[in-house]
Amino acid sequence: MIREAGAPRARGSGRAYSLDDVREFLRRVRLDPDEADLHEQKLIEWRGGGSDVWRQGDGA
Repeated sequence: MIREAGAPRARGSGRAYSLDDVREFLRRVRLDPDEADLHEQKLIEWRGGGSDVWRQGDGA
C-alpha cells in the first residue's frame, strides 16, 4: 500500500514483486521514487517482510 501525502488512508496500488514494481507504484501516485525512503512505514505498508525481503525468485 502506498500512502499519498495528505491522504487519510492508504490506497492499494497493487502487488510488487521487486523494488522496480514499488518504484513504478510511486511514480503512479506522483512521488519521485529516487527521493522516497522505501523503509518509511508511513509511506509504504509492507506485508510479509520489508523492502529487503522478497520471495525466492522475485528478486530486487
